Amino acid sequence: MHVAFLLKKYPKSSETFIANQVRALVERGHSVDIYAQERTADQPPDTEPAEDVVYLEPISSVDKAASILGTQIPALLRHPEYPLRVLRHSTGAVPQTDLWRRRSGPIQRRIDEYDAIHAHYGPVGNAFQFLASGTEATFVTSFYGYDASELLEKNPWRYETLFDSGDIIGSLSSEMDEALVRHGCPPDKVTRFPLPVNTSAFEFSPPDGDRDGPIRLLSACRLVEKKGVTYVLEALESLAAEYEITYRIAGDGPLRSDLERQTNERGLGDIVEFLGWKESDEVARLMADSDIFVQTSTTSSEGDKEGTPTVLLEAQARGLPVVSTQHAGIPEIVDDGSSGLLVPERDSEATRAALEELFSEPAKWADFGRNGRNLVESRHSLDAVADILEEMYSDVHGAKS
Repeated sequence: MHVAFLLKKYPKSSETFIANQVRALVERGHSVDIYAQERTADQPPDTEPAEDVVYLEPISSVDKAASILGTQIPALLRHPEYPLRVLRHSTGAVPQTDLWRRRSGPIQRRIDEYDAIHAHYGPVGNAFQFLASGTEATFVTSFYGYDASELLEKNPWRYETLFDSGDIIGSLSSEMDEALVRHGCPPDKVTRFPLPVNTSAFEFSPPDGDRDGPIRLLSACRLVEKKGVTYVLEALESLAAEYEITYRIAGDGPLRSDLERQTNERGLGDIVEFLGWKESDEVARLMADSDIFVQTSTTSSEGDKEGTPTVLLEAQARGLPVVSTQHAGIPEIVDDGSSGLLVPERDSEATRAALEELFSEPAKWADFGRNGRNLVESRHSLDAVADILEEMYSDVHGAKS
């Protein structure tokens, strides 16, 4: 098959799951072209799997005006509450529907070559949904987290025309399925497919519970409210008096200075280290030098939620026990009590208890790690995800052609 991927930014080091989807298809003999709205300063993957990467011309004021006239004004007429949403959330309530129509020449000229066109993230699907009616190719839009949570909180009608025109709406979890259907997606268009992990890039190396020295905790995430780092710090305040611990945090973001302040106020300055942003290969090395991976994700005050965080899959692929939360799709990628321990959101006491359970029984670490590796290999390997993508693309394409 010949597949087009539509992205907002490329390459993006925090989106290894995109490169892994491309790699999974290419290893099966398919070809993938990437069309991106913006070029980033990030380095492309070590082995560039895409056949072609095309950057589209920037949108203009004329493009924006066309989108407003063609989609925003009709939306105002269909939904009397829409102006109130715009007043409350400003541009956060305004979907960019068909915004790239006037800049889509590069893909339009080749559109008959494609068996599938795959938009990544809801806003990208919205921006390019006009392509669905002009081709026999399967038009897929994958949702990954904030696009199926926070953005729908701000505008529950955001994807109504995308849900009508698209062939497949990709979802990561049962909770995401429900959110998309609740906001108007036909249930028969929702297709579940897991994020892929290139397991060959993560050597299985479960922690040695008999090793001398401190227990080594690791988090790797953007420092934003949704990641819940503050609850880990609260949990460690009492544990630090009983156990020898180090806690490294790989990542950066708007809450870094506040989290550093909390660290010092809780007397954790000697055990917590803020490493700043790290590339994916550096995070993999940090995982190999850690005992437990922790990410206590939570729903943000804006309604932003996770999908199924790739980093939790990568940590399990490495063989690390995981402490995380009963949040969004996480219970579907971490087997509670088998590959990790899951606690309620925003519950630092439950987080403390879960960490202490692992601290006190290091003999279980290897079993947790082995179970996590098996989970990732069976559900999230490149082969497992390639099977799903092939079926997803070919079933609809065959029916349309």
